[in-house]
Amino acid sequence: MQRRNFLKWVSLFSASAALPNLLAACNSQTSAGAGAGGDGSGRPLTIGVQPWAGFMGQYVAQEKDLFSAEGVAVQEEFFQVATDTNTALAAGKVDLAWVGIPDLMTLVAQAPSLRILMVSDYSNGADGILGRNMNRAEDLRGKKIAREDAPYAKIFLGSYLRQAGLSEKDVEVVSLSASDAAAAFAAGRVDAATTYEPWLSKTVEESKGQILFTSKDTNIIPNGLVASSETIASRRDDILKYMRAIDKALEFAKTNADEANEICAKKLGVTAAEIPPQLAGIRLFDVEGNKEGPMNSSSPYSLVKSLQSGEQIIVELGLVDKPVDAASLVDDSVVKSL
Repeated sequence: MQRRNFLKWVSLFSASAALPNLLAACNSQTSAGAGAGGDGSGRPLTIGVQPWAGFMGQYVAQEKDLFSAEGVAVQEEFFQVATDTNTALAAGKVDLAWVGIPDLMTLVAQAPSLRILMVSDYSNGADGILGRNMNRAEDLRGKKIAREDAPYAKIFLGSYLRQAGLSEKDVEVVSLSASDAAAAFAAGRVDAATTYEPWLSKTVEESKGQILFTSKDTNIIPNGLVASSETIASRRDDILKYMRAIDKALEFAKTNADEANEICAKKLGVTAAEIPPQLAGIRLFDVEGNKEGPMNSSSPYSLVKSLQSGEQIIVELGLVDKPVDAASLVDDSVVKSL
């Protein structure tokens, strides 16, 4: 997705997107330790990531050097903009990347071998739709709605509209960033807006409207770890070590919340005090949680079911030329072998 981010990231969006060389927009960090890649090339695993509290596992593992402890060298490519992460992944500039999974459903048109290895989180209330003098999806018919021009936002809004048998054809869409959408709504320039925290709560607190719908207790917006099937085959041993380190980082964050919040805040460009409220709006998954939830077809948090729901919406919106086989995008073999 136009991965939801925080104030610093949004302020940097325009400048970052204009950079001609997407790799110039990121800061590279390499974990010390094992020097040889599992494919015999001697290369570290390169990991693309951007600002999002749900990617805390990567931030903590990098900072605490947990990758070296597992015997794998990792080079982090930190992007300020989600689209740059997606572009690097599709172009093979990084081996793995933490991305918004709804974006992946359109990205596979460029890189059909991309597969989801692990879910980091589901938005669990961090995303919402603001409205004024309305209470249900049907009330949006013919109204002007601001939303980000990104797959995740289109799928999220589409999911709500479908409750009333509506689609984006039944409303007037205004494409704005999440922060600008909230501002436009607060100023009365649009009737409704799709946005996320901190703008979602802030707008309501200022008595500018009410929340019609949120991602709480849904699996509409998942985020996770993605790699090509070629990388999975050639670097499987390194990926296993990498994911073990991520799991240990998430365990560290549970027992050392203050330090983990400091690490995460530094990456996001916010204060440590701002991290807990942001984490409250998402549902994190470690390895065991993935086995029981997203990678379990019978779970209410089944990733395949989430993708299938989103697939219908992106087809309706014409975001893909042909339907995506949602189940084929998931490779649960790595997480289930841990």
